[in-house]
Order: sequence, then structure tokens, then C-alpha cells
Amino acid sequence: VALAEGCPGLRSITFDSGLHYNRKLTDATVIAFAERCPGLQSVDFSGCIELTETAVIALAERCPGLESVDFNVCAKLTDAAVGALAERCPGLQSVNFYACAGLTDAVVIALAER
Repeated sequence: VALAEGCPGLRSITFDSGLHYNRKLTDATVIAFAERCPGLQSVDFSGCIELTETAVIALAERCPGLESVDFNVCAKLTDAAVGALAERCPGLQSVNFYACAGLTDAVVIALAER
């Protein structure tokens, strides 16, 4: 959270956990970045398995300039999260929802058709 407070102009952030799952990054941390860094354009939360739709919806609401999102293996995400991105981030160009088992085909198709 201190990083978010000190870097309001941040455009890209990566919390990719590499070969291991990150169980420590929480929705609260992502929400803090969304609130303090509204200019975010690229986020990578690959392997951050504790993230939920609450974090992604906050990103979509507060960072409408998102162009690239990576939520690889964030299995707790739901259709509501992807729907919020589709609705509020018109410049979205790159998405990765690999192994996000909570998503349905319908929301992925809706994202592609927007």
C-alpha cells in the first residue's frame, strides 16, 4: 500500500508469482492500487489465487484506461469481474484468464464482442 501511495502515476504493475502461487496478495492491496493509481494501464496478477471479483471490479471502476490484464490462475474470479472490465475498460486489448475456472463461455464471448 505504501508503494501505491508514493506512486500515483504508476502505469504498470506486476505481482506475477512465477512458479509458485501467491496466497498473500489480497483484494485490499489491489483495491489500494486501484484507488491511488487510477492511470494503471497494465496489471499482471498471475498466480495470485486469493483475488476475487471485488478486486477486479475495483480496478475496472477506478482504472478505466486498462489495456492489458493478466489473471492467470486466479480461480476465484467470476463473470461479474470480467463483465466489469468489458463494461468499464473500453481500451482493453490483452486479457489472460487462463485457468480461471469460475468464468463461463458467455462472459468471455461478451468481452470479445464489446
